[in-house]
Amino acid sequence: LLFPGTPGAGKTTLAWVLAKNIDCDILYLNATEERGMDDIREKVGKFAASASFKKIKIVILDEATHLLAASQVLLLNMIETFALKTRFILTGNYVERLIPALKSRLQKFELTTPDKAEICEMATNILDAEKVKYDVKDVAFVINRFYPDQREIINNLQANTLKGKFTIDKNKVAARNAYLDQ
Repeated sequence: LLFPGTPGAGKTTLAWVLAKNIDCDILYLNATEERGMDDIREKVGKFAASASFKKIKIVILDEATHLLAASQVLLLNMIETFALKTRFILTGNYVERLIPALKSRLQKFELTTPDKAEICEMATNILDAEKVKYDVKDVAFVINRFYPDQREIINNLQANTLKGKFTIDKNKVAARNAYLDQ
């Protein structure tokens, strides 16, 4: 499977939800850190080739669009070699970086970010479930500032909640984001 999409769209979360709901062994690699041929050979190859009491294994390659081209060729071989027992879930923001031969062997499900109204409903549902008091204008400010990144929106809800109340210091948010944008 291939889950491309924007940052914060839920690619990694979906990969984990799928894997955790299957009786399987799971290997997770963050390809921004583990993207070389040795990483693929030593970690993915050994995992896929090893014996298991489960019927299936799943390899989650998070941010797989950062894999080096040679690593992608090696991964392609592993996908074909271990197809009977091992499934692969790749996520990434830059699907155009994947070699065509690898992309052709993956079922692609592009994740799109919900619209702002749906994000607002999600955010207020979280705040309501946590019994947090809030002003909808503050929630809207965070959504407008960080959309489409759902992760950043949720992080801001949490970071700006104190003693059961969500409040936004717009100057603080602007300053923090000026730093992050550098």
